[in-house]
Amino acid sequence: MKKLIVFFCLLLCASACGGSSETAAPVPSDVTPCRLKQGEQSFFSSGFPISSIRMSSTGSPRVAVLFVDFPDVNAVNSTESVFSKSIPGAEYYLETMSSGKLDLQFEPLHKWLRMSGELESYDQFEWSPAENQAQFIQEAVDLADPDFDFSEIDSVIIIVDENALSIPLSSAFVPGEQGTNRSLSADGNVIRNGGPRAAVLFVDFPNANAVNSTESVFS
Repeated sequence: MKKLIVFFCLLLCASACGGSSETAAPVPSDVTPCRLKQGEQSFFSSGFPISSIRMSSTGSPRVAVLFVDFPDVNAVNSTESVFSKSIPGAEYYLETMSSGKLDLQFEPLHKWLRMSGELESYDQFEWSPAENQAQFIQEAVDLADPDFDFSEIDSVIIIVDENALSIPLSSAFVPGEQGTNRSLSADGNVIRNGGPRAAVLFVDFPNANAVNSTESVFS
């Protein structure tokens, strides 16, 4: 009988301990006060207000991935192997930081696109002006256009062959509010976001496209 009483006491204690749970913190209905303000008016700055030309940081934006090499620097690896080194990690990082609000759709064209100029002609590019970035990316887009549908693409990322180490590491491409000459175009679509190097996915691409580790950005 004593053993039975002890058993029931232990059972009650276990139920009491297991049945209690912490109350979840309430979710604010208005996140506006939590949003960080831009420190400066720049297309690459995190914070609010977000420029309307930036790619959406929620939902399922479509990103074209193009691979380029040069007449004097030919590709040595398959586009599939190069893609696997650059994109999956960036995709996981950005989607994780969005707390599930972003589902990037990377759409690669698995062929090497041969740029018109030799590597040296692009080495000397001044990458700061958006026009020069647009010129480089637009050439790749034009080369890909016969085999790729850009009509619903939101952004374009260019991956250069790994032998082209001297190509400048630039920031993400975001044109000005005005000046459509600095935008990309193909298949009747104007594309206002992108990058001439895959590295911008980890560096400037999140800022340029309003993706940030701050929870309130993904609202």
